Amino acid sequence: MNKHTTFQNMIQNFLSKNELQAILKELDYADTARKCTVSTLLL
Repeated sequence: MNKHTTFQNMIQNFLSKNELQAILKELDYADTARKCTVSTLLL
């Protein structure tokens, strides 16, 4: 069994997709990627 906790797993436990989108909107971040978005990377 894997005992390592990755950053992605931690983010998934603390942030929902809606919360992540709210954070990105607050930072005025415009996601221009077609396939690999921030949500894909983190969630």
